[in-house]
Amino acid sequence: MAEATDDSYLFGAGRNAITALQRFCLEAERFQYAYGWLSNWPKCKIFALGVKGDVPKSLSMPSVTLAPGVHPWTVTHHDVPVVRNELEFLRTKVDDMKARYDTLRDFISGFMFPRFSVRTPITLLRKVVAQSIIPRCRALLTLQPIKLSDASSLDSLIAEKVHVALGFPFRPSSKLLSLPTSHLGLGFPSVYRINAGLLLNGLSRDLNHHIPAYRQMAALTLADWQCYYNGCIYPLDEHGLTRSFTGSYGRIPSTWIQAQSLLKTLQLSLRSTDSSSILTGDFSVSHALGVCRSAGLEIPNNHAVRALATRGIVQLRDAGRWVIGPEAAAVFDVPDIPPLVAQGWTPGAQRQWRQVSECLGQLRLRWLFSGDLALLVPRTIRQQYAEDYIRALPIWTFASRGPSLLPHGNRVWASDGSMSPASAIVTAPKNVTAAVAGAANIVVRVPGWNSSILHDELMGGVMSLLLCNPADSHIHADLLSLVNFVSDTRSGDKADDRLRYCNARSYFRWIQACVRRRPSTMVHHVKAHTDGRSLPSRLNAEADRLASSAQHSLSTLLAAPVPSFLMNPYTFYAPQHGWIESNIQQFVDELLVRKTVQVLESQHLRLRHELYDPRPPPQYPYVRATSAYTAVVQLYARCGQLPTGDRLASRGLAARSLCRYGCRTIDDEHHIFIECRRFHKLREEATVSVSRLTATRIDDTLGVGVHGDFGPLRTAAELLFSRDGSVWPLGSSTYYLGYLPPLDALLSAVRFDTVIAREKFLSGISKGWHYSGIRLASRIFGLYQKERRDAEIKRTR
Repeated sequence: MAEATDDSYLFGAGRNAITALQRFCLEAERFQYAYGWLSNWPKCKIFALGVKGDVPKSLSMPSVTLAPGVHPWTVTHHDVPVVRNELEFLRTKVDDMKARYDTLRDFISGFMFPRFSVRTPITLLRKVVAQSIIPRCRALLTLQPIKLSDASSLDSLIAEKVHVALGFPFRPSSKLLSLPTSHLGLGFPSVYRINAGLLLNGLSRDLNHHIPAYRQMAALTLADWQCYYNGCIYPLDEHGLTRSFTGSYGRIPSTWIQAQSLLKTLQLSLRSTDSSSILTGDFSVSHALGVCRSAGLEIPNNHAVRALATRGIVQLRDAGRWVIGPEAAAVFDVPDIPPLVAQGWTPGAQRQWRQVSECLGQLRLRWLFSGDLALLVPRTIRQQYAEDYIRALPIWTFASRGPSLLPHGNRVWASDGSMSPASAIVTAPKNVTAAVAGAANIVVRVPGWNSSILHDELMGGVMSLLLCNPADSHIHADLLSLVNFVSDTRSGDKADDRLRYCNARSYFRWIQACVRRRPSTMVHHVKAHTDGRSLPSRLNAEADRLASSAQHSLSTLLAAPVPSFLMNPYTFYAPQHGWIESNIQQFVDELLVRKTVQVLESQHLRLRHELYDPRPPPQYPYVRATSAYTAVVQLYARCGQLPTGDRLASRGLAARSLCRYGCRTIDDEHHIFIECRRFHKLREEATVSVSRLTATRIDDTLGVGVHGDFGPLRTAAELLFSRDGSVWPLGSSTYYLGYLPPLDALLSAVRFDTVIAREKFLSGISKGWHYSGIRLASRIFGLYQKERRDAEIKRTR
């Protein structure tokens, strides 16, 4: 039986499935009647799966009697319709992506934006989409994700509705519409990215499920996929990702097929964190031969495998063992004489043994798994090796900074960490270091881009727990969640289910294991970055200095051991990012945003953002402005869909493509915003405004630890909107697309006392220039549209 809210599944199988189902139904009815629950029989259905032959249209199911004056235990029968080869739960057709897509498409198509006497601002449209469309889509996709191509179609459908509400003639790109504002998008939510995150999250949840029965069923399904449909090659890592399974719907869960396709696109893998059964040979000979066949070897037929199985050779360990061969490569050693040769081995069976042994002798370890060779070692041994490694750090002169000079008495420790850059997002390159101070001052590097400030704090806690005296020690950490977690562990709180999905879960489990072995070690919280003179505060400040200063000498640091031995059975992995234990939906969202940006930049020169100033634009005009015509102009300009004279003529909507103001030039975006004489006064006004803003910023900054020549910056402000493109990377101004020339190059001759002061100054300049540029673009194009419309009205009269 399976239940969720007010829906229940009763299962019956085998020849007596109907009888068993009727009995289960009657018992369930009697049980729930005692609690006042009643079945809604008109909504009940019977699902027949894998049934051959005719199936009745309905079946009679027993229930209790609710009639007045009749004993409720009297059996009443209800006719329940039978549905063949289909499952429905919580109003969701199980494993039916098309039905879910149709539901979402119909909902979005029928959705109506609010109407006003004026055009609805795009910022309000974004809010309506985020609050009224996306929550329903997310809820429905959580129960049943859809194909990636269908999710992209839904994004296009939302973009079409937004486009109709805005009233422009040419439709914008749904990709640009849903990009974050930091990547010059409009920040609309993306159904595609939500669906992609749910696909991978669902696959991981199935294989790591906290209920053993569900986890076992998922493992069996994965084994069928691997051995029956993929030649015994694991389909979710490296070589297994090279094959497409879009033709296997109905045999493999559809969400798993889409997730596998997404893994390939994002260059991710869902890797097994324990492959020790390979080294011990705890898998079947037939699986090993299947791997050999996928590697291009000719293998014996199934008759030979069955013949060996009757003689006790079923597992690989029954046939031989792994040894180190030439060039330090692991090879499988098979004896020439079959095991137990005296027990009825006929000449034919011995011949079959030689065929199998010859094939197994060519088996290679790398054909059987992906990842680090350490994954072949059992988890407990890996954990012991990692802890011995940490305990040995104080005696390595190139790892230890010596003991702290503070009076720690070999009993007081402190830990801290550092991440650079401090504001790096989850997918960005970063350097993470962890440090402890006390009887030994040690700094290590935490590998992988997916590491964060949480990882270094937890790694510092692990090192402190392993290095301290277990009898009487006090550890001080400035991460309050770490201190609370240790307290919960000591109080007997069972956090296993909570840790299954939290960030840095393997580090928390490692701390949990250390705390349980050291009941006398106390972990205390200490406030960070204070001027406290207590020993814990001074030790924490010393650990902070160690971790921060080590950012300048990363090449000399030892890498901290990665606790793969305490990770979930299946964990996401990427070559540069390492093991991914962060929120996979957020991680996938960031990866897809980066991939979309790369694709757009490769296809359109106007979207090559890396050529210009990298600072993100202000969010206000794109997200919160009440009158957002400026954002609309930016959307259509970046998509190349502004209704200019040249574009209208190329699409048969205008008679001529020349400037309508007599400039004798093609009427495109560059001409309208940079060259057209009609808008020269607007550009001059904007130039004066931005020059004044720049001068004010410079005057406010001078004399506060700032020295140098601001001449290049002043010149760039004067040329920002002119046809003189000397300050622009491609020799032409693109302010109307929201871009700015690289500001760092304009301040090469200016010295600031601190990096923060420099960045604060440049951030102010960037936001001011960006505001001025996009407002000028909206004023110019607003006037351009108005005068074109007035001319058309006058001509039609």
